[in-house]
This record gives sequence, C-alpha cells and structure tokens, in this order.
Amino acid sequence: MSDESSDPADINDAADKRTHRRRVRLWYQALLNDFPEGFTPLEAVVSIKALDTEGSVVLLNQKTNDLATWEALGMLISASDDMRAALNSYATEDDE
Repeated sequence: MSDESSDPADINDAADKRTHRRRVRLWYQALLNDFPEGFTPLEAVVSIKALDTEGSVVLLNQKTNDLATWEALGMLISASDDMRAALNSYATEDDE
C-alpha cells in the first residue's frame, strides 16, 4: 500500500491495516495537538469513514458524552457550511 492511498478497498493484509490505523491515529493526535495557543477543547463530534466487519464502508458518528445532540448537530452543520464555502471558492476561482 502506498502512503498516498487512503481508500479502504486498497487495504488488503493485516500489516497494511495496522499501518493505516496507525496513520489515522497519528492524524487525530496531530489535530488535537495543533489547537491554537490558549484554546482548550471542550467537546467533540466526529464522523468517521470506516470498514465494518464485513468489509463494507460505513460512517460512524460519535460525540462526547456531555455534548447535547442539538449542539453536535449545530457543530456538524457549521463544518458543512465551512466546507461548502471552500468548495464554492474553488468554483468561483475557475469562473474567473
């Protein structure tokens, strides 16, 4: 498996799976370590693309225990809006 591949379908053997899981874990650790100085994480909500036990790609949605469901939904909508704006900026650049 090359380092560029992140497609779960390309992960064929146990060593590749361990390498991929290690890379994902390191990415999450880096995400938490790269918080702006002075900021303190309070709660989190994540949507994770994963393989289930049968090899099907699924989305796992989790939130920290003290985060209300309506807060988690608002956080995901905010993230979606940010991503949509970033995609729209690419379209605007292409139109110019």
